[in-house]
This record gives sequence, structure tokens and C-alpha cells, in this order.
Amino acid sequence: MKIIVRPNNIFGRVGCALCGESFEAGEVLAWACDDDADGGMESFGYVCMDCIAAGEAGIKQRVKEWANRVQAEATKAAKFADEVAAERIEVPSAAAVKIELDRFHVHRWGMTREQWEAENPTVSALGDELPF
Repeated sequence: MKIIVRPNNIFGRVGCALCGESFEAGEVLAWACDDDADGGMESFGYVCMDCIAAGEAGIKQRVKEWANRVQAEATKAAKFADEVAAERIEVPSAAAVKIELDRFHVHRWGMTREQWEAENPTVSALGDELPF
């Protein structure tokens, strides 16, 4: 594996492929990659500055720590799945959820979402980016 640095056109928070931590992508971005069978590069993902600063030995330690955290979370998730499978789950109907959403919208905005969208057709085109 090697880490290469390239100009970046992806801004915002991204996850480090080596330690799992979230970090802000800047104007340049480091990538963990490996040579693939076709002579090209296979990318594992972005690399944070903390991993780069840690050096080779530090990266190996950070990868191992992240793997341990992921494994612990997977164990917790499997246990939770077993617990959920063993019990009855009460789920509200879609109609009941819509009634609650309408109540919320009326309380907050004085109208239902459908009424708000009808009065604001330009903003409604944004879909899920509505202000409620």
C-alpha cells in the first residue's frame, strides 16, 4: 500500500480509510492505494492528516484500533439483532406517522406540508431540502 496526494475537488467531511475518523477535506487530499492486477491503482479511500503524521508504524496501529472498534460495534449490532428477533415489535402505520407529521407541521408552520408546498412551488422543487 502507498499513500499518494492529489489535488482535491471534493470538499466537506470525509472518512479516513485507515482509522475511520471523519475529517475536513482540503485543497489536496491523500489517498491510500495499491497497484491492481491490471497495472493501475486500486484506491482504498481518503487518508487523514493524523494518519499521515503517525507514519508507517502509527498507521498500522491506527488501522488495528479501528478494526477493533468496528468489530466491537459489529458484535453489539449482532447481539441487538438477536434481541430484536426474539421480541414482538409494535410499528405505527404509515397513516399514523403522516398524521403526526401533519400535526407537527401545523404546529410549527401553521399548515400541512402539502399546503406549504402548494404555496411555495419553487422551494418545493428542492424535495427533502424543505425547511421542515
